[in-house]
Amino acid sequence: MRQAIHQILPMAIVDNYSKYLGQPTVIGKSKTQVFNFIQDKIWKKLKGWKEKQLSFAGRGTLIKVVAQAIPTYLMSNFLIPKGLCNMESMICRFWWGSNVDKRKIHWVSWKKTCKQKKGGGMGFRDLRAFNEALLAKQGWRILTEPNSLMSRTLKVKYIPHHSFFQAKKGTRPSYSWQSIHQTKWILKKGCFWIVGNGQHINIWEDRWINPQVGNTIWTTKPTNTPLQYVRDLIDPASHNWNPQIIKQNFIPIEANQILQIPLSYNLEEDVVCWQGTTDGSYTVKSGYNAQIEWESNNSAQAHTSNQLEDSPIWKNLWNIESPPKQLHLLWRILHNVVPVKSNLLKKGIVCDSICPRSNKSPETIDHTFISCDWARMVWFCSPITIMTTQIQPLTFSDWLRYMLTNSTKECMQIISTITYSIWLGRNNKVFHNKDTPASEAVERAMKTLSEYHHLVADRISSSKPPNSIVRNNISWSPPPSNFLKLNVDAHLTSDGRWGFGMLVRRDDGRCVGAATRVCNGDHDADMAEATGLFEALKLVEKNHYSNTIIELDAEKIMLVVNKHQFPISNWGQVVRMCDRVRVSLNHISVSWVNRKGNQAAHELARWAIQEPNKDWSTNFATCITPHIHKDMRIVNPLFSN
Repeated sequence: MRQAIHQILPMAIVDNYSKYLGQPTVIGKSKTQVFNFIQDKIWKKLKGWKEKQLSFAGRGTLIKVVAQAIPTYLMSNFLIPKGLCNMESMICRFWWGSNVDKRKIHWVSWKKTCKQKKGGGMGFRDLRAFNEALLAKQGWRILTEPNSLMSRTLKVKYIPHHSFFQAKKGTRPSYSWQSIHQTKWILKKGCFWIVGNGQHINIWEDRWINPQVGNTIWTTKPTNTPLQYVRDLIDPASHNWNPQIIKQNFIPIEANQILQIPLSYNLEEDVVCWQGTTDGSYTVKSGYNAQIEWESNNSAQAHTSNQLEDSPIWKNLWNIESPPKQLHLLWRILHNVVPVKSNLLKKGIVCDSICPRSNKSPETIDHTFISCDWARMVWFCSPITIMTTQIQPLTFSDWLRYMLTNSTKECMQIISTITYSIWLGRNNKVFHNKDTPASEAVERAMKTLSEYHHLVADRISSSKPPNSIVRNNISWSPPPSNFLKLNVDAHLTSDGRWGFGMLVRRDDGRCVGAATRVCNGDHDADMAEATGLFEALKLVEKNHYSNTIIELDAEKIMLVVNKHQFPISNWGQVVRMCDRVRVSLNHISVSWVNRKGNQAAHELARWAIQEPNKDWSTNFATCITPHIHKDMRIVNPLFSN
């Protein structure tokens, strides 16, 4: 056959291709040998960069944009062997400025630099966790795209009779399937089932009641129970929960939670939801962040270290509008990893510990930046005129932490640039024996800051959109002629119930109907607003309204309904039900209004607990009368009570 094709098409005949589209086609026992080429590729990139000419900020950018992006394509399909973790070692050496000829001190562990910036790290990728997050995306495709070619191929061979979560590795599996199977735990821990018909959800093993990551059902499985799948808890005739069975087999708190889960009219397929995103869809970024968070929570030192890691100082630090190299210096000061002489001695570097200016005091971080006479002069000459004697007895890092949480952004910009100028002056003295006058150091610092702000301002102005949309719907407006407007709002009470208020008004502003509804709920605001919209649609259906505009102040719910892009979540299921009901009714639209324009519905929602599940056509609740009159004056300024 090959010879016949070769005669027709002048193509070379080869026994096999070692790579296809950059991916290895044959993977034997030695995975390290197969994937070693990617490590060589990274090394060639790092070796070609001149690290001496780059600041920490510059090296960090190159690492994130280039070095850590190289293996992404390969890691999307294969689990890179742990033996290739030398990739991280190479990147780490480049970050600290090491090369073939000279080794530099690694002041902070690679694990710490891989933490998010808001947690005190540098935001570098943990390549192993990132590799697993990429592969979990393939598992997510199997779960959510069962008819894709990849899903059908893998299902036929490895999971013909089970769900993905129950899949085994199988006999003689391909390395691609082994890689996906090995990262299945991420989805199993972070996914949550949205109940449809209950056909695929195991009551006792899957997560479908408690949305907290890692939690399954609390109730102990009764012995010899016939209940296995969630479908066994649903009445097939009414398509509602069977409260008798649920209350008999579950602890009270869990029974109440089950009864609050919304079920659609036609009981669609069960849907798996990812907890890490707002729309319920898995992303590589959310999968990676989830792994980092789980690892941090499981760490033995998590309790003691999280206070500093979760501190707002890191977010405030990286929000300072100063050159990145200055922010990196502040980051190193806060971690006490600046190479002053006292720190070098702790690392075993043989040197004298005396400050090169005073020739008396040991050179520590505090002495270098606030105690040295020259540093004091620089701070005093700066635009913020700081007397460093007022800082002590605080350490410099403690003072920075205080300023990061209590000073203005403008003040922190000056502090960062003056700190960096002091460090430059120190280095000029140590390495070139050059003395820089304090006034010159301040002048140079402020010039650098000014140039940076001009550069950033030019970049922002060039990328700014030409026009922005201004919305003026901050007050209630009447519907068009021959239309009704139904305003609805939700209110969460202190005892955990939801109150809903609904008002129906004509184009002249007069109220022709109102209603309250109350139900048990939780603290999910999106679910409350979605349920409020559903109650409004049921009111329209009950009273046979047509040509009706339903108006609410939950912009997220309005956008989801009108764009028909329903998130994979419980409240997303409710909005999907709302859309179906809306389509079945006559000329019903959903729009958004500012909260100030929805005050009447808001007050009625608060009043709902006093008069629950009540409908009015006249003699409306007194709490909304002032708001109705106020809105009527918008239509007729001459209206009087």
